[in-house]
Amino acid sequence: MVEWTRKIAQKALANRFGTPLYIFNPDQLTRNARDFIALTGDPASVAYPVKSNPSLAVLRVLASLGCAADCAAEQEVRLALMAGIPYSSIVYNSPVPDRALLASLYLAGATVVADSEPILRDLALRVAAAPHHGKLLLRVNPREPVEYLHHEDWQSLTSHSSSAAKFGIPSEELPGIAATCPLPIDGLHIHVGTQMDHLAPFEQALALLHHLADEIAARTGRPLSLFDLGGGLGIGFQPGQQFPSPAAYVEALRPALRPGCRYLVEPGHALVGNAVALLAQVREIKQIRGRRWALLNVGTDQLAKVTLLHWPHQILGPNGQPLPSSGPDAIGGPHCFAGDVLLPQTRLDSLAIDDTVLIQNVGAYCFALANHFNGLLGPAHVAVDDSGECPTLHQRAEDWFFEPGSVGYTWPHSLTGPGRSLDPALVQNLGSPYLRLHSAQDEYSFLSVEELAPHHFRFLVQAASPLGLVTMPFAIRIAGDASIIAALHSLGKSAKDLSVWGTRLAMTAEATLPTDSPLELRLTTTPPIHRNARPRATAHWEFNGGVFHGSFRMTW
Repeated sequence: MVEWTRKIAQKALANRFGTPLYIFNPDQLTRNARDFIALTGDPASVAYPVKSNPSLAVLRVLASLGCAADCAAEQEVRLALMAGIPYSSIVYNSPVPDRALLASLYLAGATVVADSEPILRDLALRVAAAPHHGKLLLRVNPREPVEYLHHEDWQSLTSHSSSAAKFGIPSEELPGIAATCPLPIDGLHIHVGTQMDHLAPFEQALALLHHLADEIAARTGRPLSLFDLGGGLGIGFQPGQQFPSPAAYVEALRPALRPGCRYLVEPGHALVGNAVALLAQVREIKQIRGRRWALLNVGTDQLAKVTLLHWPHQILGPNGQPLPSSGPDAIGGPHCFAGDVLLPQTRLDSLAIDDTVLIQNVGAYCFALANHFNGLLGPAHVAVDDSGECPTLHQRAEDWFFEPGSVGYTWPHSLTGPGRSLDPALVQNLGSPYLRLHSAQDEYSFLSVEELAPHHFRFLVQAASPLGLVTMPFAIRIAGDASIIAALHSLGKSAKDLSVWGTRLAMTAEATLPTDSPLELRLTTTPPIHRNARPRATAHWEFNGGVFHGSFRMTW
């Protein structure tokens, strides 16, 4: 088990950021990534599966190291692009791909994975003779079963290379399909499963890919040179659980790699699992027929993997020491669900109401599987260093206002009128003179603009308003104009020679924003994704460190 979590000042973080709270250690993630980079020496050979933890904080660290991203949906592609991962380092792989997106990514230079023959045929029709820069892989479903060393009930849900699984093309059919494919096949993809507890399945998977590549080359005369081994190496959640280390994984596979070929790996748990912990607080302690329960303010809403698959994680008490994993007591979450149990056996002698606890190794498939059960919203995310110090907020806690139940509100169909008319004089008295008459006097100019990194900009803005402060409509004008400037600059434009308009807006004003001094506007744009010939990009912005913050979606 990692040690960095024991150094965290739990109470200080809880007081500053609240609980629950995800705590991320970039140093631990960097060490883990370098362990896997050692397989080939190329950072781009590590394609992080965004599905395991779609956190921009995680993605930005991996992007800075030169790693790639494995994406299963457009939103994951956008996150990878926002983090700075280029199209050439994106792998798009889904059993149900957005076929328009699949084609556009292939043309843009990404690596795409065809999960079935119909998907492959459709891709060939969509790209036709268009020049493409991407790579095409076929996903393999092996005939031989993939076995765990130690058998558990949950393994039927995580053995992705089972011959009965829904993924990929049967290995016995694949050479014939490849031989008749009108597109050039660059390589093969396989993924053995999740939480694999020994190395033989990875060695067997690599041997199978090589065997199939040789058979395809014999039929077509075209050698395959790109092999994606997927992920699946497990980690321990409790002391005493044994899994091979990344170093052992590399040592086992490296001798079998073929010269002149490129290899990708997609570690999830083993890459990010131990780089994130979850800070929680004891809300209730109760006793039922001799058994004490400590009930936390987080449970199945963030830890569905823990409660539904019965994977209890080590939990540290407020002093940073592990709570027992045996004993007459238990720790549960706050939900109206009998299975909402985080530690089924422990001793609670050292815990009291309002104490903090830290749940270890939650970096993979916790935030990714988060839900709003019982109306709970997602926690904030902060990063700390190896000493548990220098906390930095990377993601704000979720806000009810932006949840689907609120944003997706529709007008009640039963309210059709006629209604009671308001007196026009009353309407005049209640309305805003500023919005109706004086907002036209709001003015702004950009004093300076800096491109801090690709797609990242800092604007210094001088604003003037009769109110002496920036209202939300005024902020929309300023941020909207800045978003257009940033997007057009990123497209290489030297003049505004096309129309750009917003199709979606989200905005929050945390406090007033006076106009008596220049404003700092920080803005990030995503590279455009083309789908059905209509590009879409998003700009995320904040004034004065987040006093106002929001997002635009744009098209042109």
